[in-house]
Amino acid sequence: MSRWRRDAVICRSISAVLGACLSNRRAGWNGHRVVCEPLESRTLLTTIPFSPTQVRMAFGLGQIQTSSGGVDGTGGYNGAGETIAIVDFGSDAGIFTQAKTFSSAYNLPQFTATPVAGSPTFLIFNQGGATTPLPAVATNDEDGEEVMDVEWAHAIAPMANIDLVEATYSGNPFTQRSNYGTAIVTAAALPGVTVVSMSLAPMQFPLNDFSTSAAHAGGDVAGVTFVESSGDSGAYIDMADQEALVAPQVLSVGGTRLALNSDNSYSAESAWGNPFANPVSGSGGGYSTYPTPDYQLTYFGSTGPVGGGTKWKTNRSAPDVAWLSDDAGNNLSTAVGGDIIDTAYPTAANPGIGGGTSLTAPMWAGLIADMDTMLWQLPKNPIPSLWGYVPKSAGAAVPATALQTIPLLYLIAKSDPNAFHDMTAGNNGYPAGSGYDLATGLGSPNVPVLMQDIKTYESNIIHVVSPTTQASAGDGSSWSSPMTDLQAAINTGHENYLETGIESIIEVAQGIFHLPTDSTDTSATVQLADGVDLEGGFAGPGAADADLQSLGATTISGDGYSYHVVTASGTDKTAVIDGFTITGGDADVWGRIGFGGILCAIAA
Repeated sequence: MSRWRRDAVICRSISAVLGACLSNRRAGWNGHRVVCEPLESRTLLTTIPFSPTQVRMAFGLGQIQTSSGGVDGTGGYNGAGETIAIVDFGSDAGIFTQAKTFSSAYNLPQFTATPVAGSPTFLIFNQGGATTPLPAVATNDEDGEEVMDVEWAHAIAPMANIDLVEATYSGNPFTQRSNYGTAIVTAAALPGVTVVSMSLAPMQFPLNDFSTSAAHAGGDVAGVTFVESSGDSGAYIDMADQEALVAPQVLSVGGTRLALNSDNSYSAESAWGNPFANPVSGSGGGYSTYPTPDYQLTYFGSTGPVGGGTKWKTNRSAPDVAWLSDDAGNNLSTAVGGDIIDTAYPTAANPGIGGGTSLTAPMWAGLIADMDTMLWQLPKNPIPSLWGYVPKSAGAAVPATALQTIPLLYLIAKSDPNAFHDMTAGNNGYPAGSGYDLATGLGSPNVPVLMQDIKTYESNIIHVVSPTTQASAGDGSSWSSPMTDLQAAINTGHENYLETGIESIIEVAQGIFHLPTDSTDTSATVQLADGVDLEGGFAGPGAADADLQSLGATTISGDGYSYHVVTASGTDKTAVIDGFTITGGDADVWGRIGFGGILCAIAA
């Protein structure tokens, strides 16, 4: 949601913010209209926002982005080679100049309008994907929204290209909705785009068909993650008219208040919100009407969000994550938002101030671009990529190299809580508390730890082929160097899990694994292990697509001698086997109860 401030006036620009729906009509629309709800002027305790330099230091971005030639963020994991698409309404004729001034003021790489080696590009498109004509300047300060989105995505991913897609502003809610949806589809399809940032949230306009829209359903835009601000109205997501913010295929981003030490290092954060306001304001959070996605069920286990009752068992919780957003709209903090440079405030000596969860969406989009840069630098073949989220029910074909962004963040948070700054103070109508809460989700990123955990997770993928198809064994790091001993691979994955806390994936090529050495080898078995996901059926080396998975195409055979071909006893729910045909178990002798295919009678 666009919420940004200049001096002592807070402007909440929500005019015609319609979420990311793509159809022109929605059955049952109840006549709600989109409104602009200006907030009254308030006297603030300070007008000093956080600078990009402060935020980068506080969250450890400098530790993953090495400096070169005095310019910050030109090395390391900095978004290089990635493109962030930002969707907004209307146009700002001066935005390119403002972004260049912002970059100079905060020692960031300069944008170019055409590709230049070693520099990020900044391109502007209309909702149809053309560079001309651009829409007219929107009312209600949408130019400020654009400036904040572009400048802060750049601050977090300094070398990422940025494509700004401008939807045409319209006073008609149906046209508005269609325009914004068209812009999202266009943004996701632009060349090189890996993440789409959306900071405009619906207000008083139900959009329950959001998850079925072509740009999001099933995460079917290959290699693209969608990021949406959770809104600035506090614990409102229980209302059905906010569904566009919390579709399970979209990373929902809430807001925090940040405190720094005198040296600009991280001190503390709390949930952003004022539960005593009427209506409640702050980080958007709560329950949607969408079913709980599998990644949240896995994360929660038997315990749901702090202070959230039991609705988490059936309904998606939001937000997923959070980051700096407080714009001091409720006079509750002295450090506010982030610097922006725009038409009204063209210099760093007197910057404008941007805030609200509109600030968090482009920041998280920038971080996802940094993650993609890191994945490209790993010694992997083929290169992994981030996808947003593909529900199991979608039936979409997802390559094994796809790391689903949203489930991955939950998996890492469960394995390593230090990957996120956990808020235990603050309230948006729901209290912040240890672990996941409905104000800040998993928390804000502890960037160096989170990036290392993602790298470790990807490194925990081990490739295996049958010794009947390949005589020489490798280290399992890729299909060009696979292991041939299935049990040894499982043991290695388990050791990695114990060391890192990140679950290992064993990808096994099509073929057959014979267990017994002779008729007396009745104890031959594949022993599963905690923290290891054993996946079969991959096309493997020599195939046009080595990661194409055909379930059941990998066979583990006991050749009629093994009492039990696979053993799961003694493991917990982190031990997984899928995609195999298990055959040849010796279960034909009376009294061998539980023997044969898989022994799991005493599994945890």
